[in-house]
Formats: sequence, structure tokens, C-alpha cells
Amino acid sequence: MKPIRDFSGYWEADALTLCFGPASVDALTNLTYSELSEPLSWTDLLIGEEGATALGCLKSASRERTPFSFEAPIRTLQGEHRWIRVVGDCPGQNILRGYITDFTSTQFEESDAEIRHKELFEGVPLPLSVTTGTRER
Repeated sequence: MKPIRDFSGYWEADALTLCFGPASVDALTNLTYSELSEPLSWTDLLIGEEGATALGCLKSASRERTPFSFEAPIRTLQGEHRWIRVVGDCPGQNILRGYITDFTSTQFEESDAEIRHKELFEGVPLPLSVTTGTRER
């Protein structure tokens, strides 16, 4: 299978089935719509508890025709796990559209920073303070 793109870009999907349209499949997967054995849907990508919440968000937006946003993990067609941020709306009865941003690398950078913070400060037995180097008299 061809490599996946960075999963950032505009997308459109059917509001009832949550299946992506041909242009979205090409933009997000680096495959043409005809190369898929079956339609690609949000339900194929979203995983975990956050994914279930995101599906609820999409279904609610499609019923109520309201803007939406969420962050959730996905599993790509190649089996990779990625984190995406989605912002979109439901401009008509049968369409959802929006923009996906892949923030996987940022997610891991934040996790690494949290780990370094814990390693540095949680093992310190005494209270730690930071001073400016000037003394008040």
C-alpha cells in the first residue's frame, strides 16, 4: 500500500454514513477512491474512547447542523496510530466538511516534556525554589 500522507487537509463526508468523498480519500490517504475495496468512513479510522466520543460529535453535528471540533486517535489504513484535531461544520443536510490537523509529533513532544519534568522534579526530596539572584533588604 502507498504511504499515508500526514493526515492534514480538508475533507468532506456524507452526513449519514460518515463516508469520505473521493477528493477527501485522495487527499488524506494518498490512494484514489477507486483503489479502495470499500468506502472509507470515519468509523474505519477513529479508535478508543476518544474516537467513540468523536463519532458522537460527528453524528450530533450532522443531526443538528452545527459546527464541531474534537481531538482523537486514529488508525491509518497502514495500521499506524496518529492523533488528529478536527474542526468542521455541517453546511447542508447530507454533508459534513472540515479540516484535519495531524498533531501526533506534538502530542509525543508534550509527553516527553512531561516525563523530563517528572524525572527532574518529582524525585527532589526537599522543596525547590527558583530565585532571580537579587536580594531584597
